[in-house]
Amino acid sequence: MASTILFLLPSFPFTASFLTPREKAIAQARVNRDHRPQSHGGMSGWEGFKAVVNDFNAWALMVIYASFNVGVATISYFLPTLINELGFSPLSSQGLTVAPYAVGWFLVFFQAWHSDRTRDRGYHIMLSTAISCVGYIVLAALAGKGISSRMIGGRYFALFLVVGGNYSLFPLVMSWAANVFSPTSKRGVGTAFIVSISNCVSIASPQIYFDSEHDFRVGHAIAAACLFASFIFAFLLRTRLARLNRVNAEKVRAMAAEEPEKSKSEGAPAAEGEVWDDDPRYVFMT
Repeated sequence: MASTILFLLPSFPFTASFLTPREKAIAQARVNRDHRPQSHGGMSGWEGFKAVVNDFNAWALMVIYASFNVGVATISYFLPTLINELGFSPLSSQGLTVAPYAVGWFLVFFQAWHSDRTRDRGYHIMLSTAISCVGYIVLAALAGKGISSRMIGGRYFALFLVVGGNYSLFPLVMSWAANVFSPTSKRGVGTAFIVSISNCVSIASPQIYFDSEHDFRVGHAIAAACLFASFIFAFLLRTRLARLNRVNAEKVRAMAAEEPEKSKSEGAPAAEGEVWDDDPRYVFMT
């Protein structure tokens, strides 16, 4: 599949051979709307890597992704087991995973749609991490307290929060990364940097669910802590980007007042249309 995508998935709208010129123009206009000012190229892959590792935004996004990925990995492995612990048969437990995943499917689309509609990433990520964190806290609080209709209902409801909150974070975090890094080479390296390191963390994630005799209370608590860390870093990153946007807006106004024809910051590429994320004209998605 990967080798097929290498040849079939175009790098940019204007390189898509299966689109008509009009369709290419429409697709490119949509890309430009998301990245204003935008940049295509202007930095080598190695330069992009150095720019990423020296960028606080990249590390913050990596922590956000890695932290919620702990929850995704654990719930993916243990959802049937957690339902089975409520007293259901193995077959019934598998069937009862459908409803939480259906809610997760809905939240993935709703959060992505609403985030795009409101032009916001940070608050939506904080909301999803909070939903999932609350779910884990409920699971940890009710663990080891026996099986009753109230306990079963509470723990099963918490699984809806966990699944919905965790899975809705994927499109939000990845789209935020695409809106934070520029030029294109840095954007590509930054996305790979975030995903590769975060997926290494998920390898160890299933190991936190080791206390089955206590209904996995420790595992739920660790997952809740990871989601809380994701929430904190999303808050810090959004606050930082909002401040940078305000500072950059002041710089642009000052440059326009002093010399209207000069709008490029020191060190930015001279080619028209190429604006990096350290240029005052670049507007970060918050």
